[in-house]
Amino acid sequence: MHTYNVTMVTSVASLNSYTETDESSHNVPSARQEVAQQVYASLVEGSTLCTDLLGKVKWSCDLSGGSQNSERLRDKLSGTIRGFLAEIVSDQINLGSAETVFSAGNVDIDSLRIVTPQEFVGSESGKKGSVLKAALDKSFEDSPLQLVSNALFSRNDPLYQRFIADRKALKAPRVTYEELQRLFQWYVSNMRTTLPEELTQGYVYGPSRDARGNSVPAGEFFASTVLPDGIVTDTSGNVAGIVEVKAYTADELAKFLQLTAHPTDIKVAYRGTAADFGKTYPGAESDTYVLGADLLHETAFVNIVRDLEGHQRINDEDNLIVLRFPNDVPDNLLYQYGERVVNYGYPNVLIQKLPLSGNELDIIGKEVIKSQWSRLMSPQRSDRSFSKKALEVLAAYAGIDTA
Repeated sequence: MHTYNVTMVTSVASLNSYTETDESSHNVPSARQEVAQQVYASLVEGSTLCTDLLGKVKWSCDLSGGSQNSERLRDKLSGTIRGFLAEIVSDQINLGSAETVFSAGNVDIDSLRIVTPQEFVGSESGKKGSVLKAALDKSFEDSPLQLVSNALFSRNDPLYQRFIADRKALKAPRVTYEELQRLFQWYVSNMRTTLPEELTQGYVYGPSRDARGNSVPAGEFFASTVLPDGIVTDTSGNVAGIVEVKAYTADELAKFLQLTAHPTDIKVAYRGTAADFGKTYPGAESDTYVLGADLLHETAFVNIVRDLEGHQRINDEDNLIVLRFPNDVPDNLLYQYGERVVNYGYPNVLIQKLPLSGNELDIIGKEVIKSQWSRLMSPQRSDRSFSKKALEVLAAYAGIDTA
């Protein structure tokens, strides 16, 4: 096993010498330093967040298809880590405490709060399938299926129609009216037990394979939605909108605005290649690169959650859109993006800056990787191993001496 030389972080004081806001004095404002320390502390070994971060990093490696291109892999890994940390920072900052750069519509910040989707529905994890399942399960508990309450039934009842259709499909023999009643009651009793699970299977899970290895498509809710980073709720606990955190660099956002500048074809997201954003590594011209917020599918998610929670549905365009960026992204770029979102059809928009810069998020990410290096290198790790190339890139990213 390689030896390594790692300097552990004690208070994230290393941020002092990297701050972009006051390089001459090398001084991070105390509030920002406190946020940095809280983020680092939340990622100590054994924490769920730390496990989630390493899982995201592993996912990013897998998504790169075992790429042997160090520049490409480092770009993917650093972007994944920076984005994950930006979300953690955002979770600690309420709407009133963040710097608002752009505001459109009638938004009363003091009456709103941000919760994670997992917190809102009480799911076991923050994964989309888990969140949707928890919301669907709760809807079954709060509004039990009232299928048929007695032995009498209507031939126009949808469940009865399904019962008859199933019998025809099975080519069941004709029976007396009394026997048909008895069979229908048995069918109803069985459906009370199995229908919730059938609906769950058909709505909330992602694509998978069955026992025979056949491809199973994603459920309807899963396929038609994107999980936002946060949910905005009002004082009554009703869903008011979404929060999306984008840890982009200034150059990335500027290039996005340039690539999507069209007077009639208004876009808030762009799917292109890495070469479009100035990447020059081999294969950049075919490497998929996506920037921007998928607002249509994110608002579809909160609308489904509203329905399952039994809350009043609002028009899609009335959702509040909160977008958050690192604080080193220039205001003029954020203002342009805010106007773009409004013109796209969402009149209620807030664009805010997080208290840390992209560079500071990178520093925290590097220190976290250093603190977890023994775990990553251990052959006894319970999670899946990183490839040799991925470990080399992670070491170079974090400044770990593996000689």
